Amino acid sequence: MTVMQWTEKRIPIWVQPLPGEALDSWLEAYARRLKVTAHALLNFIGLPGSSPARMTERLSGREGEVLSEVTGLSPQALAAMTLEPYEGLTVAFHSGKDGMNRPPAWRYYGTHSRFCPACLDDTGGRWILAWRQPWSFACLRHRCLLLERCPACGQFVRAQGTRVGGPSKPMLCTRGRHSVHGDRRPRVACGFPLSQAPAHVLPPSGRVLQAQSHVDALLDGLFAQPEPRQGQLQDLYSLGWRSLAGLATDLGSAPQLVHQVLEETGGALPIQTNAQDATDVRSIAIGTALAHMADPRPTPADPKLFEWILEISDRLSTALDGPSPSTRAIAWRKASPHLAGYALARMDADLTLISRVRYGTAAPHPYFKRLTQDQIRQRAASLPDKLWPSWTMRLLTPALASGRSSDNFRRATSTLLMLPGTRLDYNPATALLDQKPTDRDRVKAFRMLDNYPQSALTSVIAQLAWALDEHGAPIDYARRRRLFREDTIRLDLPALNAICTELGWKHSDPSRGRLVQWHLLGLLLGSDPEPIDDKITTHHRFRLFTPRPLKDFLHAQAMANLERFGIDEPLRWEPPNTWATTNAWPGFDSDSIDHGLASELTAACFSEAFLVRQLGLTSTHFRLYCESRDITITPSSMPARRPSTRTRGKDIPRTGPLAPDQLQNLYVEQKMTMDQIGRIAGCSGSTVSIALREAGIAIPRRRPNGAIERLIDRDWLETEYHIKGRSAPDIARELGLHKNPVIKLIRKYGIPRNPGLHANAFASLGIRLSTPMTAISRTRNCVQRLRHLIQLPGHPHVAAASRALGLRDAVLRYQLNSIEKTAGFSVIARRTSPITATTRGHKLLAEAEHLLELLDRHTSQKVMRERQSGRPSAH
Repeated sequence: MTVMQWTEKRIPIWVQPLPGEALDSWLEAYARRLKVTAHALLNFIGLPGSSPARMTERLSGREGEVLSEVTGLSPQALAAMTLEPYEGLTVAFHSGKDGMNRPPAWRYYGTHSRFCPACLDDTGGRWILAWRQPWSFACLRHRCLLLERCPACGQFVRAQGTRVGGPSKPMLCTRGRHSVHGDRRPRVACGFPLSQAPAHVLPPSGRVLQAQSHVDALLDGLFAQPEPRQGQLQDLYSLGWRSLAGLATDLGSAPQLVHQVLEETGGALPIQTNAQDATDVRSIAIGTALAHMADPRPTPADPKLFEWILEISDRLSTALDGPSPSTRAIAWRKASPHLAGYALARMDADLTLISRVRYGTAAPHPYFKRLTQDQIRQRAASLPDKLWPSWTMRLLTPALASGRSSDNFRRATSTLLMLPGTRLDYNPATALLDQKPTDRDRVKAFRMLDNYPQSALTSVIAQLAWALDEHGAPIDYARRRRLFREDTIRLDLPALNAICTELGWKHSDPSRGRLVQWHLLGLLLGSDPEPIDDKITTHHRFRLFTPRPLKDFLHAQAMANLERFGIDEPLRWEPPNTWATTNAWPGFDSDSIDHGLASELTAACFSEAFLVRQLGLTSTHFRLYCESRDITITPSSMPARRPSTRTRGKDIPRTGPLAPDQLQNLYVEQKMTMDQIGRIAGCSGSTVSIALREAGIAIPRRRPNGAIERLIDRDWLETEYHIKGRSAPDIARELGLHKNPVIKLIRKYGIPRNPGLHANAFASLGIRLSTPMTAISRTRNCVQRLRHLIQLPGHPHVAAASRALGLRDAVLRYQLNSIEKTAGFSVIARRTSPITATTRGHKLLAEAEHLLELLDRHTSQKVMRERQSGRPSAH
């Protein structure tokens, strides 16, 4: 309490305010110390007409100045003794005039005061400001319910009233009542000693006292954290009045905790007729205690009570406004976004895709609030018109992983991000992102998502949208869409021509210039603009194989265009992967990829198809991965386009492994075969043959007689082919030969063939297989089928697994049945949900997962060794 120095205007007698005391109580105590009434004191200090009760609501500017001068208390200390600091938080005032308005919670106006009789007795009749809060219903010190009416006259009590002719007497009821004296009926003060009023005692560890302690903690931190604390108070109110409504409508279905709270407060039902208008202390105590136990953050102390309250709310809203999602959402508009989300999540199973996204009902922690128009525009500015590449990787299923489908999916999901917390439909949302889809595009977008795993999509979209609202984006995409078009961006053509010369490209190729401009515009917009022609694959491949010098040039040009408009933003940005989570991504999580291996492979001049297989991705997901991490594949690994007869030879520059000097080293000095060189260069052996002739390198017409026999002996070939089950092409690849000489040698040696069996895919691992796995390893496409098989457990059913894997249901069931038929036992239990493996199936799945991991590691290491050494392993 800040007390100023003594001045000439200050009253020479000092009365110390008690901690938390209300202003009118202190003024009454001061007046009693001076042996006058409070009104006489106010008249004396120059505040005639002022009322202590009204001043306790809020002080005018003059009242604060005068009181501060004559009492020595600072204006801040005086304001803290009034309800004014709580305006808009727990109390409300009439605008432009005196008096209290309805508060945000309950119906208690604070124009009178609750009280604890024992506290009045302890302090000699001093009244606490907190007793006028709507949220005060119990005394933690004396463990009792507060009172609000005089037991003698039955009226609401006031802190202290004015006594005409002398000082007020503390602790007496000041409310007037009629006294009959003949025909005259003067009003006299009640005079009941309030310190002797009986109060209901509460159990020390009961729910009501716990709730009051929780509310007091929220009120204590209200000024430091107004938004979260006020949101928690609003949740207590939302749950509290609904629990009171439940007591009035369906007490029979209430959980046991409800009856315990009723017993704590006296056993009878609350007296309120309208739960939202509760004013009496007992109703508010019961409602707040039940709300505190049902609060879902972080989890309800009593989940059954929370479900009971939500069920009551559903019945009330359905009876009044019908069962539509919008009316149920409006019913929770005053609750916090977290509580509203939990309430709306109950109807998730009955909602359409748009509604699930709009209300965020599928999110792991449901969250819903109404966005303002400014907030909607801000979110649109945080979104590109197509979803970011790494997030597309996670959400795009393999079934949709094609050029056009992936583009449509990216556009549709970016549009869906506009819906949470709004009343926008799909078409208005697209307009905010400057998309111009037709009705046909809209139909195609929804048809595309019909068979999509919608729970994952709706959950991630809601989480990502709310995270964008909370954290924002460092890029204003709306501004970029407004500023950058094909006719507004600038491209340094002389510098581009110089780079093209360095790369050996023709300057006169107009299509390449348009592609460069298209990619520059895509960098500025944060996503691909509409394609300049129908060959969308060309654009994707151009970006994938863009040489590093050209890519660096495009980045520099993009930054120059940003600086030209005074934009200080990063060129590219994606939301952190922690902004949204799900149990299983429909696509591929980029964080699960071995980035080190990916960097080595992409830098090692391997073909795109090989890289896709090694990383276990689809071509579309691989391109999205490269785009998200700004990876460039070395141009020499780009599969060579077969030249026409007119342009073959001199018009095609040979680079990388096909350059003349490297061909001389690989083919002549290291004596590698054309197939080996082709695997390194990412092309066929015939292309290597053409490159050799162009370089003038002589190609022997025939292999010397007996060369193969001297290289491969019969015992080794029989072991590898017949016993281990390796295929002739696999053996030939290891030796750097074509398969035909190996097949001929098998026939020449008379080695038994393997009719009806396929090559053992795990033969190169050199480990012993179980009997069922040995049989499975010699079947067709066993590796692919085993990859699908190990992913079955955990899905609700086979149909859901097939959608997640991008397969038709019949195909996955056929593969499963084939494996079980070959193994001779059931691998997957058919009647469980989610899918589980049988006892023998569990062992087989564990073996398959181990073998596939070893096979992937072995293949990657083998390829890297061959790339580094340029030779097959010696036997």
